[in-house]
Amino acid sequence: MSLKEYKFNNNQLIPNTLKMLIIGATNSGKTKLLFDMINNDYFDFNRLIICSVSSSQPIYEILIKSYRNGLNNSVIKEIYNHKDEIENLDVEIERLLQLIPKDKRGNIEVIVITNANEIPSPESFKSKALHSKAKTLIIVESPTKAKTIARFL
Repeated sequence: MSLKEYKFNNNQLIPNTLKMLIIGATNSGKTKLLFDMINNDYFDFNRLIICSVSSSQPIYEILIKSYRNGLNNSVIKEIYNHKDEIENLDVEIERLLQLIPKDKRGNIEVIVITNANEIPSPESFKSKALHSKAKTLIIVESPTKAKTIARFL
């Protein structure tokens, strides 16, 4: 199946051919904006690649642990909304997993790259991530790499 034949189910406000780059100063809200767009089902994806030296941010921690454990966006949104009340994210995820039947769990592959030098080249993104059968959402928090990758998208 070619990329052109693969159907995306993005929000009707987001075109299926969307390629987006969010750039802003540190603490400008880039990650929060992205999180809100993911959890309001603007994007249809089954692979998430996070390229960030700051992947330990609470928002990323919630996304990474929740997706790796099969939680879906609606559950992740609730976790985020109550994050200040949650003492241990791992324990909370385990509790929620007991309530969700296995056949109702999500299946999103998460890849985390924390060393800026290990972020794949733009050619690698284009050939592997973007043209595979996976619907890949890539988050790059290295301004230099993001601008370089954007030229190839």
